[in-house]
Amino acid sequence: MELIQRHRPSAILLDIHLPCEEEDQSLQSGYDIIHALGQDDAMSSTPIFVITGMHKEASDQLMAQTVLMPVEVYSKPLDEEMFLESLERQTSRA
Repeated sequence: MELIQRHRPSAILLDIHLPCEEEDQSLQSGYDIIHALGQDDAMSSTPIFVITGMHKEASDQLMAQTVLMPVEVYSKPLDEEMFLESLERQTSRA
């Protein structure tokens, strides 16, 4: 999260299932990062692209329950052409 805030990227690629260990508070899940970005006015408009092994329907339903900002979810295997088109479209708006 610190790197995201310091560098202010034009887009964020994220895996939902990042390592999260209770004893190490510096590690966060992808949901935690998305939630924190939604709370940060300076980052809340940054496009987030989630690439996950979850089925699209399950990941969309889960995302709708946990995020405060629009997020595009892509299931593996990734349709590279569609993903790159969306990435280019979103980052050209910034």
